[in-house]
Amino acid sequence: MTGAHAEPADRIRQALHLAQIGRASAAVPLLRQLLAEDPGDVAALRALAHCLHQAGHHDEMLSVAEQAAALVPADPIVHRQRAMALLELRRTGAALDAATEARRLDPHDFRNDVTLAQALLAAGGTARIVAAGAAADRARRLAPQEPIAHLVAGDALRRMADFRRARQAYRTALALDPENADTLHRLGAVDADRGRALRSSALLGDTLRAAPHDPDVLHTATSGARRALWLLTDAATVPLVVAVVVAAACREQVAGTSGALLAVAPVLLGVAAAAAFLRWRWRRLAAATRTLIRRNLWRVTFAFAVLRLAAITLSGLLIVVDPAPGSGSGLRAVATPLTTVPLLLLMLRVRNRFAAEFYFLLRRCWFRLRVRWAGR
Repeated sequence: MTGAHAEPADRIRQALHLAQIGRASAAVPLLRQLLAEDPGDVAALRALAHCLHQAGHHDEMLSVAEQAAALVPADPIVHRQRAMALLELRRTGAALDAATEARRLDPHDFRNDVTLAQALLAAGGTARIVAAGAAADRARRLAPQEPIAHLVAGDALRRMADFRRARQAYRTALALDPENADTLHRLGAVDADRGRALRSSALLGDTLRAAPHDPDVLHTATSGARRALWLLTDAATVPLVVAVVVAAACREQVAGTSGALLAVAPVLLGVAAAAAFLRWRWRRLAAATRTLIRRNLWRVTFAFAVLRLAAITLSGLLIVVDPAPGSGSGLRAVATPLTTVPLLLLMLRVRNRFAAEFYFLLRRCWFRLRVRWAGR
């Protein structure tokens, strides 16, 4: 096409190309100049809204999308852009209305179902989460080769506590776009939701390498590293506690130096077993997870995981050197809480893990019933 119509189209294509290569901020002035020449150019308005979204200027994006909607109220694209801007601004009610209108105007565009699912998930509530799952399924049927369709389906399934199917959806999205840091982030996070921090650590490490400056990714990876450290030290707590109990029994049964020498053996074996396990499992953690643990050991939530192992070890040594075992001496009074507190903490964490799994089971069953009732 030539003439006056060709030049605006070329400028729009140039701006969209800039946005595609990560230079959305440079594309915005080009489109604003074009709109200064023709304020009613809907294609330019839609392109500007897209570039503003890429640049993170969501207030301006909403203003531009609403301007376009006033010019072409039957255009599903501008309503979808309105919904996307409203979601970023956390105006979920208005976003849901806009997304619903976009899908009503064009039910055959998978992007409208994706945006509708995102708005429904943001609004929350059982019925809306079920509806989000249905919208995500429609998007996957319409565009099975689009990663975003599988990504939002995984989000809906994750909210339903159907973690196995959520992982499958995220894996499909990752297979379609292996370099997508957002998908890696979600895949690692869904394992973290289940308390499977050791499995999620590798994925979160990959995510951190793909998006090292993303604060959300860094926060999730750091949380995953903390959980991994606690899981490792949970396991290492067991042989140490057993060793202390056996050492205490030895001191009770055998008096004097012989009892002390006999009690040393289980303590040393317990420490050796815990150290060997930690060394073996530490090497299997992702390099990024190990780095995050080292960087954050000064934090209380990281340091306490390690200090409890030191406390149990100290308790065992105090029992060994106790000059008067069984008499309630000062050393025994110190040693007992050094073992009891970490043991109670371990029991509490195990109980919480079972409680979380039971909650997830109930939630999963509830949503499956609601999905059946909804006729999906």
